[in-house]
Amino acid sequence: MTGGEAASYLDNSAAQYLTKNGWVKIRVLGAIPAAGGVDEKHILISHQYDLYILDPMIIPYLPDPGMYWAKSSGSSWTLLYPDGETHDFWGKGIK
Repeated sequence: MTGGEAASYLDNSAAQYLTKNGWVKIRVLGAIPAAGGVDEKHILISHQYDLYILDPMIIPYLPDPGMYWAKSSGSSWTLLYPDGETHDFWGKGIK
């Protein structure tokens, strides 16, 4: 078994585990300023064909644009950051 095959197996089994436990892939598109001139930022994400604005409950460092694992329940979203930490957000869909 080569390193590429092992990494592929590990990536596939991790993805299957996350999916089985309710995690989905989302794309972080970037940060947008909050209304009212506050220095706060919101995160714009896409999931399938929908767009969402995520508002951090506690200001974590903002994720760079790209693909992430996320889990949602109602308006609550949890993002899995590349360092293995999770951060919680309030989310609302953009219509």
